Amino acid sequence: MPPSCVSALVLLSTWNGAGFVREQVDSILSQTIEGGALHLLVRDDGSHDDTVAILEHMHDPRIEIVRGSNVGAKQSYLTLLAMARERRPDLTALADQDDVWLPGKLQRAADRLLPMTGPALYCSALALVDAHLRPVGAYGFPGTPSFEGAFLTNCVTGCTCVVNRAALTLLEEMPRPAEILMHDWWLYLAAAAFGTVIYDKEARILYRQHGANQVGRGLGLRAFADRGLKYLKRPSRPHRLTQAREFRRIHGASLSAQRLLYLDRLIACEGHPLKRARFALSALGHNVRGIDEAVGVASFLLGG
Repeated sequence: MPPSCVSALVLLSTWNGAGFVREQVDSILSQTIEGGALHLLVRDDGSHDDTVAILEHMHDPRIEIVRGSNVGAKQSYLTLLAMARERRPDLTALADQDDVWLPGKLQRAADRLLPMTGPALYCSALALVDAHLRPVGAYGFPGTPSFEGAFLTNCVTGCTCVVNRAALTLLEEMPRPAEILMHDWWLYLAAAAFGTVIYDKEARILYRQHGANQVGRGLGLRAFADRGLKYLKRPSRPHRLTQAREFRRIHGASLSAQRLLYLDRLIACEGHPLKRARFALSALGHNVRGIDEAVGVASFLLGG
């Protein structure tokens, strides 16, 4: 693919993000791709602050704003991904409203994705910062992305995610939001099943941790305890098995026999504590490499 043909579409869902959105959008629009063009598609999720006005006053033709009702981050990003699928860019990146992209973030993803011919998803580690961008730590997924592991633990932090055009074709039928846990987790499932997941251990994003985060990656015992309490409590719908059933409904006919068997074994755990325990113990022996995966397996064991 000649570099001059590369088109990159960045998807950003905003909601009451006036405090940080200008800095983030500046960092996105400062990205370059060799010979390529960048476009930012924003869906505002019913903000009642100055978020949209701030973006409009930037007067940048690369920014397109769609106003929507408040449906939450998951459904808002699924809507944006459906719009991206119709536009068929070479690269599609997800962004959060309160982070800052470091120079070269998009090019780093492009260098890994553009040579790929099949579906591919790029994601990365995170440089954790406070509300004032002061470093507070780092986060990197300790395991290895895999089809089996993807149904128990999500290694993809959405704001680092970039997919190629072939990966977007896997979204021909979008999942029902009420059946899945998060949009980025769904992308991970699809890429792990039918393509390649690239996890970059180098962070090219400043991931803000502040009081209004919908999802955070804090460090230390308190952060791990908070995360554990969140995932270990008995959850309501959606959960891992509703997500697995939704994946089978949409993609089951395209899975290999071996992967379909794994998925059916997983789904068969619903309502059967003993089967769930056996499955969790098997996962502990094969897929667990760190605290996130251990928490994921434990959450599944408890009904998550």
